[in-house]
Amino acid sequence: IPMCAFERSEKGMKFIMNKKIIIIIAIVLIILLAVGIYFGIRINTTNKYEAADIYTVKGEEITSVKVAIGEIDLKKYSYSKGDTETLVLTFKDSNKEENATKYIQYLKDNGNYIEMRTEDTNKRQLAKSAENSGDLVTVETDIIDDGFEVIIIVGPGTIQLDAIE
Repeated sequence: IPMCAFERSEKGMKFIMNKKIIIIIAIVLIILLAVGIYFGIRINTTNKYEAADIYTVKGEEITSVKVAIGEIDLKKYSYSKGDTETLVLTFKDSNKEENATKYIQYLKDNGNYIEMRTEDTNKRQLAKSAENSGDLVTVETDIIDDGFEVIIIVGPGTIQLDAIE
């Protein structure tokens, strides 16, 4: 018994709807997989910076917070590349002022850095000539609401010393 046109189009619509549902489910699964991979990489890299003994920025090695003052909870990080490479590490710390000062002091005592003047009382900055290039290495700590940031910048620059008064 041949089907009428109405029955055929109804079956065709069900088939098309099933295809749309499968495509939507596939897209949602792909998005979930991508988000999972993204967060997996972020967590892995965060753990890497938190456990590191040195930070490497543009080939320069800078002593880590872990070595200088012990392990502190790393909240987030960012790394940008170009002529100047910047690593920003945000630490969650209730003892933020003391630990930021300890880190800067450790680098001064052990890393051939010169302290730079800054107007902002929440910031301390150090600089030194890069060992592997003609670049300048700058390390800055900045006190924030729930901890402190360590900002490491390696790129072109020079150090100018003030005349001794």
